[in-house]
Amino acid sequence: MSDKPIEVDGNEIVVREDTFKAHRGVRWAGIVLALMVLIVLVAFLTGLLSASADGDIDTPGKIENSTRN
Repeated sequence: MSDKPIEVDGNEIVVREDTFKAHRGVRWAGIVLALMVLIVLVAFLTGLLSASADGDIDTPGKIENSTRN
């Protein structure tokens, strides 16, 4: 197995290749999770702001009943 450097607390440490791949996988998992949370937050805030644009947040039932009349 080859050795690869990783950075931990600002210091480079030489580790085995499998440990390097695991470290890289954990880092990517954290990045993907953070992006998912950001996308959900943006979608939620966009929906909330668009629903309350007129100052009155209606339920889907109220909206449906108002369009029928």
